[in-house]
Amino acid sequence: MLNPALVIFAKQPIAGEVKTRLAKHCGEQVAADIASLLVTETVKLCARFWPGPRSLYCWPDPDHDLFRHLAGKYDMELASQCPGTLGDKMFDALLTESKRHDCAAVIGTDVPHCSGNILNRGYELLSHGKSVIGPASDGGYYFIGMQHPDKRVFEGPNWGSENVFDETIIRARDIGLSFDKLDALQDIDNWQNLVDASQKVPGLKKFLA
Repeated sequence: MLNPALVIFAKQPIAGEVKTRLAKHCGEQVAADIASLLVTETVKLCARFWPGPRSLYCWPDPDHDLFRHLAGKYDMELASQCPGTLGDKMFDALLTESKRHDCAAVIGTDVPHCSGNILNRGYELLSHGKSVIGPASDGGYYFIGMQHPDKRVFEGPNWGSENVFDETIIRARDIGLSFDKLDALQDIDNWQNLVDASQKVPGLKKFLA
């Protein structure tokens, strides 16, 4: 059985540069604090429920106290995301980690409310030779895992649009690749998303006052 690696994608939580939609509601510094918590909770979740190798791929680089702290505490390797589109970054990370391990998956930090069962399911499918994707309710996806990363899967989608998931599935079918699907989740992009997610991630509730 394969032992898939998991890559967590994270951005330095700098005020004014992260969670800009949330910042319109709560201000830039609070939005950055929320981003920090999302990274932390995602790392904790993955450390608990992903039995294979784990790494934190950072943008623009890992030179941030939060990343160093989490990597040390949860035994994760640090790396920089490559330049380019989100598709470029995901393909590069999947290819790099697949060369080092059996296969790999990428998850973002906008779904700390993801259940352990979903992560376990992703690991199980990958470990049995499947490719896996987790759709987000805004039309994107929060998780993608592949046995043999193919750059064509990541070429073409209008990243950030509501058609990313559908376009990715169509492109995969065109090259003969199929994905098993995980449960759909809502990314934390706006204030209502944050309110909803706080029911499962208690640490978010302090930002709602």
